[in-house]
Amino acid sequence: MEHHPQDTKKVTPSLRIRQDKGFRSPPVPNLSLPASGFITILRQLENDVAGYICHNAMREQVRSFVLDALLRLAYRPDVAGIVINSHSNGTVIALDVLRSLPPFAAKKVCAFVTAGSPLRKYATLFTWGEHIATVPMVETWKNFW
Repeated sequence: MEHHPQDTKKVTPSLRIRQDKGFRSPPVPNLSLPASGFITILRQLENDVAGYICHNAMREQVRSFVLDALLRLAYRPDVAGIVINSHSNGTVIALDVLRSLPPFAAKKVCAFVTAGSPLRKYATLFTWGEHIATVPMVETWKNFW
């Protein structure tokens, strides 16, 4: 993997919001329907999970964005360590990206913080547990539920 340094003469934000052609957000449920709050939450969760698991193009765009952010941090000489802080389905994305970090970047990850993580369900339902050995060792992993 080759690093392409940014032009330091041109001031730009470190990350940009991607608005790639063809990227679609999951549909928002029609809130005018008489569905309970619980049903609405389940539908939103279903959209998030299905969007990440079933739509490869969407998953790769999300993974690429997070990987790009972590690599930008890892390449910086003034960054001694990286703490990845994630919530809900973001914990799944973070672990997925952590598996693909090059060794020099993975060594900079000193802590992984997860909250409200569905990782256990992914490991059970989608057999993601088979690949847990490919995750680089992280010094500290704190999980809040």
